[in-house]
Amino acid sequence: MRWLLRAKGLLDYILEDSQLKSDASEEVKKIFMANDNKAIACIGLNIEQEQQIHIEDCKTAYEAWKALEQVHQPKSRVRILQLKRELHHLKMKLDETMSAYISRAQIASNNLKEAGAEVKDEDLAYILLAGLPDSYENLNMALASLPDDKFTSIEIKRVLLAEYDRRISRKDTDNNTYKEALQIDKRENVRERTYSSKSKNFTCFKCNKTGHIAKYCRARADKSRRVDPKTKSNSDAFLITLNYVNIEDVWVLDSGSTHHVCKRREWFTEFKEINFQMINTAADPEKSGAILYAKGIGSVLERT
Repeated sequence: MRWLLRAKGLLDYILEDSQLKSDASEEVKKIFMANDNKAIACIGLNIEQEQQIHIEDCKTAYEAWKALEQVHQPKSRVRILQLKRELHHLKMKLDETMSAYISRAQIASNNLKEAGAEVKDEDLAYILLAGLPDSYENLNMALASLPDDKFTSIEIKRVLLAEYDRRISRKDTDNNTYKEALQIDKRENVRERTYSSKSKNFTCFKCNKTGHIAKYCRARADKSRRVDPKTKSNSDAFLITLNYVNIEDVWVLDSGSTHHVCKRREWFTEFKEINFQMINTAADPEKSGAILYAKGIGSVLERT
């Protein structure tokens, strides 16, 4: 209703501070009464018929608005207690989108403010995080460590919406990959069935046995699975050596990575603070380390 009145330029007529002053001129009074009649008519025409009885005796749009507020949103401790309970017990539903969840939280917060209770922006940010499913626990920990000037409901909403979109996109990609794998598997099964029905007359050129061809020869597969002892030894030696290196004091370089990350501020020769930038890693989103937050960007002098 507020948006409708705002669109028609009549919102001020339901606000207490904008009511007609006793010393107003006749011309001002005439304009005010004309617009006030439009406002009260707009309210009456856009509520259900059984609600119109509450505003029949109201002479101004302000009186009509207050009458409806007293019926539907009474400013009492009981009402405030009910609204606070709804807000602080808010939980994201299983099949709910992040946008819908945030909207429910914002509406509950606005209702509480209209009832006369104070809702701090920081409290709304905590409520949004507390109502998330367990799968967002790692993100919660990362956001809870934001500095005070960054920990706002607007920033929390932005990050939550971005993370939800990322998860939905990743889920769609996984589903498409799974469908493609099923289609390939079906084609392979058809080929194998077609081959097995004709394979009785075939002779393998690898093992000289009948009943299969070299492509499906088990002897060839067993040979391919054998590991060169030298290669295995070298691989194990590399892993053992890496395990005894202090990761705190070395760089692990990867030419294919998107970012190189450093948590040692003193290593930077140049450093510029930035707004907290979310970095997605290859780790499982359900486990720790899946999401990192960069505080700045700069240059680090490589030491050999």
